[in-house]
Amino acid sequence: MTKSDIRPSKNGLKIEACVATKREWTIEVTAEPHPVCPDCGPVSTSKHSWYRRMLPDLPVQGVHTMLVLRTFRWRCRLSGCKRLVFAERLPELTAKYARRSHDLSLLVRLCGHQVGGRQSARLLDRLGISLSGTTVLRQVMRDTLAASSGHNWVWSKGQRYGRILVDLETRRVVDLLPDRSASGTAAWLKAHPRAEIICRDRHGLYAQGAREGAPQARQVADRFHLLRNLRELLERNLASSADQRGETGSQQRSRNSSHHRRCRAVTAPRSRSSFPL
Repeated sequence: MTKSDIRPSKNGLKIEACVATKREWTIEVTAEPHPVCPDCGPVSTSKHSWYRRMLPDLPVQGVHTMLVLRTFRWRCRLSGCKRLVFAERLPELTAKYARRSHDLSLLVRLCGHQVGGRQSARLLDRLGISLSGTTVLRQVMRDTLAASSGHNWVWSKGQRYGRILVDLETRRVVDLLPDRSASGTAAWLKAHPRAEIICRDRHGLYAQGAREGAPQARQVADRFHLLRNLRELLERNLASSADQRGETGSQQRSRNSSHHRRCRAVTAPRSRSSFPL
């Protein structure tokens, strides 16, 4: 098989060379230039340098496949832009700083979500993908956070509190934040932009952190906090009603006792000395 027999599945890719061995396919590809500055947005025409990026892709007939991608660095000539040099992005092929292609990441995530870490590692190894169980779980936690829930976490009772984040789809703990600040919550959500629904209590810091870190997510109150708030409201109302009934009953008893004393004073018989002779 030669490079002319292989057709790239992504638009904008051009295969330059293809080398096949018993253990690995190595495919050298180049991408169409996309020199757009990620900060200011204009298209650059000044090349800085180029580098090779190694991206594992889906296996071919059980044989590991490695994409050797040649990408360029560009200079941003716009005055006032803090990013002097930037690397071109390929959002259709892979994510920023990613070590695998989108297709391979999706396969790893689906396997890890269904059967777990170690079992997925064994299955993927039979398919020609060598990954550890920890890597599979890390991929699952990175990509499947569609609905998250945050609650207080006690590091040291009465002294230090943090925040525990739970994935509501897998019902597993995602991360433990060192504090309960709005900035810490916002920073974590910005690093995991896939959150669509955030369940939280009604604390103002959590609401602010969710608005700053994931403005696209929908904030809801989970069932636990709704039931607890309902219980506290009913307890306050019942307690106030009991206090009012208690005050009404004591006032009624005091009125009855005073009326009874007056009645006794009126109906009591006069002594013999009180009658006129």
